Amino acid sequence: METFKRTRFDIQVLRGVAVLLVVLYHGFAGLVPNGFLGVDVFFVISGYLITSMILRDLDRGTFTFVGFYLRRAKRLLPAAYCTFIVTSLLAYAFLTSVEWIAFLKQLFGAVTFTANMVLARQVGYFDVAAATKPLIHIWSLSLEEQFYFIIPLLLWGVARQRRMPVLLLCFVASLALCLVGTSIPQYQSWAFYSLPTRAWELLIGSLCAGHLLRKRPVPPAPLQWAALLIILAVSVYGIDPVHPRFDAILVSLATAVIMLGGDGWLPRSLLTRPVAVIGDWSYSLYLVHWPLFCFAYLAFAGRPPLDVAMAMVGLSLVLAWAQYRFVETYFREAWRVADWKAIASFAVVPVALALIVAPAALASRKARAIEYVLRANYGLSEACDQRGGRWSNLAECRTGDRPEIAVWGDSLVMHWVPGLLAHTNKSIVQLTKSACGPTPGVAQINALFPPTWARECVNFNHSALRAILTSRSIKYVLISSPFSQTLVDNGEPLLVDGQQVAWSPVAARRLEAVLVELKAAGKIPLLIAPVPRAAFDPAACNLRQLEGVRTLRRTSCNFPIGDVQEEYAKTLTLLKIIAANSGVRLFIPQDTLCASGSCVTRVGPNLIYRDRQHLTEWGSRRLVSSMGLDRAFE
Repeated sequence: METFKRTRFDIQVLRGVAVLLVVLYHGFAGLVPNGFLGVDVFFVISGYLITSMILRDLDRGTFTFVGFYLRRAKRLLPAAYCTFIVTSLLAYAFLTSVEWIAFLKQLFGAVTFTANMVLARQVGYFDVAAATKPLIHIWSLSLEEQFYFIIPLLLWGVARQRRMPVLLLCFVASLALCLVGTSIPQYQSWAFYSLPTRAWELLIGSLCAGHLLRKRPVPPAPLQWAALLIILAVSVYGIDPVHPRFDAILVSLATAVIMLGGDGWLPRSLLTRPVAVIGDWSYSLYLVHWPLFCFAYLAFAGRPPLDVAMAMVGLSLVLAWAQYRFVETYFREAWRVADWKAIASFAVVPVALALIVAPAALASRKARAIEYVLRANYGLSEACDQRGGRWSNLAECRTGDRPEIAVWGDSLVMHWVPGLLAHTNKSIVQLTKSACGPTPGVAQINALFPPTWARECVNFNHSALRAILTSRSIKYVLISSPFSQTLVDNGEPLLVDGQQVAWSPVAARRLEAVLVELKAAGKIPLLIAPVPRAAFDPAACNLRQLEGVRTLRRTSCNFPIGDVQEEYAKTLTLLKIIAANSGVRLFIPQDTLCASGSCVTRVGPNLIYRDRQHLTEWGSRRLVSSMGLDRAFE
C-alpha cells in the first residue's frame, strides 16, 4: 500500500478505486462479492512504484540499501505502528481470552512483517473465523515488505541489460507456483498468503516500471478505459471461484494496461477528484478499516447490522484522513531527524506494544482451558479428517478391529463421536472428510472447494461406501452433514459423476438411494440432521457473556426457532422426505435444542456449540443422550 509523491493522477484514482473495493467487500460483501481483488490492484501498483524508484536511483548512481530501507520505514511504519497501538488498546474492550491468544500471534507477525506466514497457519482469508482476526489484513503489507527486501537486491545484483529478462523469469516462476498451489486444496492457503506464489503480481508492476523508464507509453486511452471497466466488472461478478487465480490474473493485467498507457486519459472531474483524494488516504484507510469491522463483528457475534456497517465505513474514512494528515504526512514531510534517531525511534515502538499487551499475554495463559473446550472436534483423532481422494483405514480412526458403528460424513458427523464414546460400548470406525457430505457421486464447487477438491470428495465417498458395504462387522451407519451444500440450490455448481453442472436436485436422489442400498446390504442407517444454525456465532456470544466482554444488541445467546436460517429449514424438510421414502430413522437436534421455542446454546457454564454449527464435546454427549441416539444401538 505504498505511497509515492510524484505519482500520476490516474494511479491515485486507481488506488482509491482499489481501497474502496476492499472496504465495500468487508462492509457489504454482497455488494462487491470480489472486492478483495482491490488488493491485487495494490500489488501491481506497489511493484510499479517501488521498482521505478529503485531503477531511477540505480541509473543515477544514488542508490544505497540503507537509504532505501530507511525511506521505506519512514513511509510505512508510523501509520502501521499507530494502527497497531490503537488496535491493541481497543482489543481489551472487544476480545475474549481465547481471541487474545490468536491476536498476540497476529501482532507479532505484523510487527515482524511475517503476518502472512502466521495467518496461513491460523485461518484462511475467506473463512468465517477470519472475521475475528483484527490484524488479518496486515498479511498484504507483510508480503509487500518481504518483496521490498528482495527486489532491490535483485535489481542491484543484475546487470542493467539483464534486469528485464530476470524480472520476467521470476514472474513466470511465481505465476507457475501460484497456479500449482491454487489447484491443490491443501496448499491453497499458502498460495494465497506466501510471497513466492503472489510475487508475480508485484512483478507485473516491476515489468511495467522497467518498460516505461526506457520506452514511451503504449496502450491508448480507450484501452485504459476498458481495463478500468474490466477491474470493476470482475470485482462484482468474477469468473473463477479460486483465488488468486484467473480473476487475479485478469485484474492484474488490466492494472498493467493502465500503468503502461501513461497519464492524461482520465479527466479530473467531480467524480475522479474525490476518488483520487481517497487514493491519497488509501494506505491509512486500508490499515484502519478492518479493525473497525472486525471489532463490530466480534461485538455482534456475527455480521453487524447494515446501519453499523455503514457507520464503520464513515468512521474508517474519518480516521484514515486523520492518520494520513497527522501521522503519514508528518513523518514523510516534517519529521527531520538523524538516521540513527529514526532507527532508534522505530525500535522503541515494538517494545511499547509489548508493554501494552503484556497484561493480556499473561492472562491468556489462563484461557488454554477454554481454548481446549472450543477446539475443533475431529472425533477420534485429527487424523480422521482425511485428506486426498481415498479413505484410509487408520488405526487411530477406529476403536476396534471389528467396528460395529461406521461414522460417515464430514465435520458435522465427526462432532457426534464424543457422545457415542460416552454412551455406547460398541466399536466405532470413522470415515470422514471435512466439508465432504456423504452423497455419492456429488460434491459442491465454490471458492473454497474447487473442482479438484470436489473430485477428491467424490472419490473419497466412493471408497468409504465400498468399505462399509463390504465390512462384515459394521451393522450401524451413522450419517450426518450440513447437507445444504448439495441439497439446497445456492446458485453454485455441483460436480456430478465427474462433470461440473449447474445445481440440480440430484443429491437428494443420491442420498435416498444410498440409504436404500445400505439397508439392502443388511446395515442400519441412522440419519442425523444438522444442528440449527443461527445468523450469529453462539459460542463466541456465550464466551463473551461468560467473560463479561462487550456484546451489542443481544441479551441472550439462545435464539428463537424462527431465527433459524432459511437454508436450514429447507434442508430439514428435504431430510424428512428422504428419511420417510427410504424408511430410515432421522434424528433431529432441533427438536431437543429448541423444544421450548428458543434454541438453547449453553447450559450453565457448559457450551453446547463450539461455533455456528459444530458441537463441543460436552454438547455432543448431552445431545446423544437427550435425542435417544444412544438407544438406537441397543
